[in-house]
Formats: sequence, structure tokens, C-alpha cells
Amino acid sequence: MKRWMMLTHRYLGLGAALAALMLGLSGSLLLWPGVRAGLSATAPLAAAPDYDALLAAVHRRYPGAGVEFYPGRQTRDTIALRVRLATETRVLDMDPADATFVRDVASRDDGRERLRTWHKTLGLGAGGRLVAGVAGIALFVLTLSGLASWWPRDWSRAWRLRRGRAPLRLADWHRWCGAWFAPVLLVGTLSGSVLSFPAAPPPRPAQAVTAAATVPGSPPRHAPPAAAPATVPALNRLVAVAAAALPGARVSAVRIGAGQPLRVRLRQPGDIHPNGNSVVEIDPVRGTVLRLTPYTRLSRTARLRAWLYAVHTGSVGGLPWRLTTLLAGLGLAGFGASGVWQWASRRRKRVAS
Repeated sequence: MKRWMMLTHRYLGLGAALAALMLGLSGSLLLWPGVRAGLSATAPLAAAPDYDALLAAVHRRYPGAGVEFYPGRQTRDTIALRVRLATETRVLDMDPADATFVRDVASRDDGRERLRTWHKTLGLGAGGRLVAGVAGIALFVLTLSGLASWWPRDWSRAWRLRRGRAPLRLADWHRWCGAWFAPVLLVGTLSGSVLSFPAAPPPRPAQAVTAAATVPGSPPRHAPPAAAPATVPALNRLVAVAAAALPGARVSAVRIGAGQPLRVRLRQPGDIHPNGNSVVEIDPVRGTVLRLTPYTRLSRTARLRAWLYAVHTGSVGGLPWRLTTLLAGLGLAGFGASGVWQWASRRRKRVAS
């Protein structure tokens, strides 16, 4: 049985080596900003931004564009925004103090956006998510087979490293580090593969719950009010109304677009998702709540995906888990490279003999 595990690990590893290298490196690079922030003294968050001033500045540059604010990513110096135009999406950083532009690039030219897309799709475009999901399953099986192949009969010799030629030392390090990182890699590959596959549409009970969360007596979603007031509420006031609908919640995203309700995403206490899964929709003309969906009303599938996302991105467990996940990603890339090197080395010896 152990021989079959070793053969499975060897040849599955050869097939998945490139995916291990790409996913491991890109995942670690995506985790690095959070690790760096945890290791250094980060600047305290400023007060709530002046959404009206920021929106006015954006619309002067991009009239009528849809805008998404990310106050959850706000520091003392900048706040992140996303501007959706008819032909492209732009990523902005603005100074919340004076509403000036610090950075303004197309999303396709933003390094972090490209890295995130590469990690999700392996650079294969629209169908890449499915390929990444299958690769995640392969890496999960690869980790299990490697752990089974390594499992020692004599635990007193389990962690010994042989001395001598470089190939022997590399093989020992490959097995030793693989055994140490196996639990984290199993969690990371399984959660990543599940997140890569599209979520199924909510069942009828979940749709009924969402409908029950709609505020009674309000107009249907996207329906204009019967009579518009003389003065349209300011964006700051609309966001405050959304925050008041879920006391104690933190605003993580605000989306506004022409002819659409204002959509505010919040993170309530107890919500494991780093950005929160609670949503409040506001009528931008009358300033009333159209729909209220706290995360506690999500379906079990949506809650599971939120939990998997938080674990996969290192958002739970604080700095220790985020750092461990980053090291495991680097280890995954190293396992892919070292495994191929070992196989090629053995092949050269067989040919030479």
C-alpha cells in the first residue's frame, strides 16, 4: 500500500508541479502585506471618510461613474476605491483628508489585482477558476499521499536528516518539511479548491429568508419612489443610515451607481468573513432602508464559504496563522520544484547506468 502511495505522490506531483509553484508563490505574495502589517507598527485608522467629498472628486474626473469605497482598507494616508466605467474598471487610492488622488490605474495594470486574478485562474482566463479548483484537489491528494508515504514505522528516526550528498539532504528536507506543513497545506488546498468552484444558486428556503429580510412597507428593489423629496440626502447621511440599521457593525464597502440602490456591506461582531457578509441597501433618493440582510440569515452554504475564505486568506487566527499560511505557500512552491528535481536526478542516474 505504501508503495502505491509513493507512486501516486511521485507522478501526481510531476503533473501538478507547475500548479504548486504558481499557486504557492502567488498565494504567499498575496498574504505578505497582511503579514508585514502585523509585524510592523501600523498607522491607526482615521475617522470615517467624507464620502461626499471623495465622490465629488471622483465624479469631476469620471462623470457619472459607479464608485465603490473600501473604508475597511483605509489607513491614515489613503482609502481604496474602485471606479467602474463603461469600458474599464479603475483602482484608486485617495487621500481622505483632502480628497486628492494618490494613485489611479486601470485594474488590469494594478499589480495586486493581476496577482489575485493569476492566483484564482492560473492565468487561463474565464475557465481558469475550474482548472485552479481541479489543481487544488490534486494538491490535496498529493499532500495526503506524501504524508502517507513519509509516515514512519520508527518515530525515533522520523526527524533525522541524513548527511552526505546534496540529493539525499534535499530528499530529507522535502519529506521533513512536507510532514510539518501537511496540516496547513491540507486546509489551504481544500479550501482553495472549494472556493474556486462557483457557488450553487440558493435553494428556495434561502430565497424565502432573503425575502423575509426585506424591510416591510418599502418599495421593491430598484423601484423609484413615488415622489422624490426636494433635497436628496448626502452620501455621508446615507451611509450613517445603513450603519444604524445594524448597530455595532463596521462598514467595509460602499457601492453607489446611477439608478441603483446604495449598497453598504458591513461586518457585524461574530462574522468570520474579513469584509463582512451583512448588506444594507438604501434608497439613494429618499434615504430609507430597502433591504436588510444580516449575515445570520445567510444559508449554510454561504456561511461555509465565508468560513473557508477567512481560513484560506489567513483572516482568522491572527498573525501566527497568516504567517504559517504564507510559509506553507512558499513550501508548496518549493515542494513542486524539489520534487521535479529529484525525479530528474533519478532519471539521469538510470540513463547513465
